[in-house]
Amino acid sequence: MQTEKLEYHRWLREEARDELICEKIIEEVEKQVEKELEGVYNKREFGYIHVFEKRKQELLKEKGIEWKTSRERFNGKMID
Repeated sequence: MQTEKLEYHRWLREEARDELICEKIIEEVEKQVEKELEGVYNKREFGYIHVFEKRKQELLKEKGIEWKTSRERFNGKMID
């Protein structure tokens, strides 16, 4: 029983560490996408979020992280 408990806690720590790493990668990718789109698209422009999220998804996929855009998460809903 004690061994199972230790294994479970180890798994929880590893999971938390992995989530933290993913969050940091996502933050860096968001900054990169903002820089790429700067001067090309206005953040307040209609449709900007779709361009931003699509590029973010592409870069994250290159890093092995599966991420869904708002359009994919809220299928059938109007987002902008």
